[in-house]
Amino acid sequence: MDFSLTAAVYLLVITRYMAMSTHPECLIVLYKQNKENECKLQIKTDASLQPSNTSAGCVTEWDGVTCWPSASEGQMISVHCPLPLLKPDTPPALITRQCTDRGWSE
Repeated sequence: MDFSLTAAVYLLVITRYMAMSTHPECLIVLYKQNKENECKLQIKTDASLQPSNTSAGCVTEWDGVTCWPSASEGQMISVHCPLPLLKPDTPPALITRQCTDRGWSE
């Protein structure tokens, strides 16, 4: 009887662990989704704080990889490349964009 109870508990623990684990490729997708949601919240916050009659500069933007903060026209902004997108043992890298009169550079 004790063996059956121990086996059942062990099976439940293993099943729970397997259900909670995430495939490494899915971790990248989950990371990006979380960062996108954070950025969307920042975009809403910025929009509520910014007067509607100001149009110079660039607004906060999600580009599918990272969140770019609002910036003044002519300002160059650098952000860290998301770590999950870098190869292992790669030093941190920066991504740079410039705020132009037409919006963010590519």
